[in-house]
This record gives sequence, structure tokens and C-alpha cells, in this order.
Amino acid sequence: MMETKMMAGLTVASLKKHPALIPLLGCVAVGAAAAGGYLLRLATCNEVTSWDHKNNMQPWQKMKPTHQLKFYAARHDYSQLKHPEDRPDI
Repeated sequence: MMETKMMAGLTVASLKKHPALIPLLGCVAVGAAAAGGYLLRLATCNEVTSWDHKNNMQPWQKMKPTHQLKFYAARHDYSQLKHPEDRPDI
């Protein structure tokens, strides 16, 4: 029979032999959890995402032009911005 070998650091026994891999696995786990949390936030809290297609099919049509879509805006206050005069009224 062919024996399956796992990579070093993927089992508790191999982590005991290679303790330097523990911080690496911890950082990878924290990064994966942060990426998953941010994707969950985008899917549930973003104004452009529409889960209700019957009542609000295109939610981006109801947003104001000064609405802030960024996660973090360091210097801009989007509520104070105005349209340029040459912008067409659509």
C-alpha cells in the first residue's frame, strides 16, 4: 500500500518537531480570518450589494453622489463635495 505523507507542520506531532512553524501557521490563520471577515462585511454591509431583488433591485441608483463607499477615508469629507458644473444631469 502507498502511505500518504503530510507536509511538515500540518500535524501536532510534526509541530512538536518544528516549533518554528507555529507562528507562521498563526499568522496564516489570522490573515485568513481577516480576509473572510472583510468579505462577509462586503457581502452584508455594502450598499451596492443587493440581496433583495424584488424590492431593491438596483440599490446604487438610490445613493447620493456624495455617498462614501470606502472602508476608510483619511482626508475626504464626502458629504461636503459638490458636483462639477460641467457634469450632465442624468
